Amino acid sequence: MTGIGLSGGAYALMTDWLAQLEAVRGLSPKTVEAYRRDVSGYLGFLALHWGGPASRLAVERAEAEGVALLSHLGGHDAFSDILALSQRFDVLDAHYPESRFVLTTRSLDGWLASRRRHVERNRAEAAAGRYHGDFLEIDEDAWRAERAEH
Repeated sequence: MTGIGLSGGAYALMTDWLAQLEAVRGLSPKTVEAYRRDVSGYLGFLALHWGGPASRLAVERAEAEGVALLSHLGGHDAFSDILALSQRFDVLDAHYPESRFVLTTRSLDGWLASRRRHVERNRAEAAAGRYHGDFLEIDEDAWRAERAEH
């Protein structure tokens, strides 16, 4: 088990940290377990960033079924960089009237550089057979238009 929403790497880091706390500070096993539960829950709150094609498909499925857009995305508390959601703030607000939306921004140049790095990483992963998506082309003009529309 890797904890709520934690990758294997994040869980391993947390486990190492907890082992150090137990050894160095002499924490009881019950305290360490409580820390594990609390930290896993907190990090799980932050976990669903992007989510890949599965997230987009889950949102599209919910929309097609006429249910709340987050219905098929699991028990997450926060979502970021899921285009299928960020294009439907009005629907999300209607489904979740007490929710909060946070707009994060960065400079256009920083954002374009980040997207270029994503494409370059995707290309390398695709060449190694580990990426099967379609985000493989650098098109800064299209990206600028997408950002302006968003």
